[in-house]
Amino acid sequence: MAIHHLNCATMHPVGSFGGRVSPTGMVAHCLLVERPDGLLLVDTGFGTADVADPRRLGQPFRAIVRPELVAAETALAQVTALGYAPDDVTDIALTHLDLDHVGGISDFPGARVHVFADEHDAALHPTLRCTRRCARRAATSPCSGPTDRRGCATTCPATPGSASTP
Repeated sequence: MAIHHLNCATMHPVGSFGGRVSPTGMVAHCLLVERPDGLLLVDTGFGTADVADPRRLGQPFRAIVRPELVAAETALAQVTALGYAPDDVTDIALTHLDLDHVGGISDFPGARVHVFADEHDAALHPTLRCTRRCARRAATSPCSGPTDRRGCATTCPATPGSASTP
């Protein structure tokens, strides 16, 4: 079994103050695990649809996170460069539902998607308080993504793609 590290998103978030407060750049680490029964992709980073149409990420996210959105950084491009086809990816395990971790789901339409039940539930059923908060911050709602300590989704607008619990 081999494990490949993939950088599936490069971002330059606002507010780093030249690296004094937070890093001036960050990446979305994804893993490609070679298994006898097919490839497992842990997180997907940004996908080809995000690169083709950055608007799907939402203006607030793009303004704050400032992603590079490079086609060569998509998981699809990197899986292909390793000599595999998209259908070779049989499973995708999502650590959480932030945009920079799930954007490439649609690039692997045959893969089973696995996500924690609590994460999935928070994305599909945000609390009213959280929906109001996100509606004030973004043009679209409902919110989705991982939850903070109050159970509110931390990513707005809605996460692209879909997910299911195993």
